[in-house]
Amino acid sequence: MRALLLSLIAGLFLLPAYSQPRTKLRLNVNEDKLDSVKHYHKLLIVGEGNMQARMYVQSLSEQLSKALKKQEIECKYEYLGDSDKNNIAAALEKAKSWSPDAILRFIPAQSSEQTKQHIIATENDPNNRMYRYVDRSNSLYLTNAFDIILNDQADPRVWSARLSTVIEAGQPTIYKRISKMIITGMIKQNIFPKS
Repeated sequence: MRALLLSLIAGLFLLPAYSQPRTKLRLNVNEDKLDSVKHYHKLLIVGEGNMQARMYVQSLSEQLSKALKKQEIECKYEYLGDSDKNNIAAALEKAKSWSPDAILRFIPAQSSEQTKQHIIATENDPNNRMYRYVDRSNSLYLTNAFDIILNDQADPRVWSARLSTVIEAGQPTIYKRISKMIITGMIKQNIFPKS
């Protein structure tokens, strides 16, 4: 009886670990720290890629805009299109008509994809036999990788990084975390002043 009770308690503590989302966020910054802080007032955020990439960057740009507004930086988002179907250079020139101080560009480093993940968990019964089961909830995960490039009129590459994420679909709060990660990376490199 005691073994049954201990195995049930252990199962209750281990089960949530198997059902946690498999979210992965990584930002690899490529540039050295700048000598002085940049002072931008208008930042154009542009994204390109397939429809999933468009929705991803659009959601992320909303959070970036909110965070940068606190630093008195006005932001505007423009979707440039899919490079297989659109003239990205022409779309970028059209977007520049807003006269931004700098452009933050999200370029897909790989094709964005949606995947379903099954979570496999194991547990022991009272006779110490192991059972395996599969969580059939089929969580939908979005895999994205972007090269992020910040440029202004004086420098074609002020700052750059590679953003790689695997996030669960339908989790809008994750974009706030990603936005904070990007802005923190920029502050460390002296792009924006510390707030």
